[in-house]
Amino acid sequence: MFFTDKNSEKVSFESSLYISNNIKKKILKSITSEISYSIWSFQKDLRKAELYRNSDSIFGKLLYCFFRRRYNIKGRKLDIEVYDGCFDKGLKIFHGSIVVHPNAVIGKNCVFHGQNCIGNDGKSDAAPVIGDDVNIGVGAKIIGGVTIANNITIGANSVVTKSFEEDGITIAGIPARKLCSKGKLR
Repeated sequence: MFFTDKNSEKVSFESSLYISNNIKKKILKSITSEISYSIWSFQKDLRKAELYRNSDSIFGKLLYCFFRRRYNIKGRKLDIEVYDGCFDKGLKIFHGSIVVHPNAVIGKNCVFHGQNCIGNDGKSDAAPVIGDDVNIGVGAKIIGGVTIANNITIGANSVVTKSFEEDGITIAGIPARKLCSKGKLR
């Protein structure tokens, strides 16, 4: 099979975020080409490329190239430009128009709602480091070598240009600022 135990667990968990365990629903989503199925197909190839990324064998290197090409082709159709090795387990993408810098580091269970840019500031190659369980709203941008702590919600259309290292807060605005802590408005 394609996956190691660790990678298999990651893929199985992420599959449940997109596709029902009900076989009839899986087939229906596939036949009707629902966006969640298309995004999952892209993400599955991304995870396969990650598995073979550091392979020493010729066969492994060929498989890496094959799966990287597949996820790039699918990504262009979905308007998703990401690189293998940036994301930890539990990635969930709701819609396309997503760009992630190859040096970005994104933690477990992060959610992208679409039209997001996770990139450098144009002055250096430093990219964001995003913690676990971060919810990134539609149109939100995270720019530069900033750090985002765990359990942060980033509001729609926000532009984050500085680090937020306090867990469990909500940030929003242009530029982004702290709105509340753990569900309590400031």
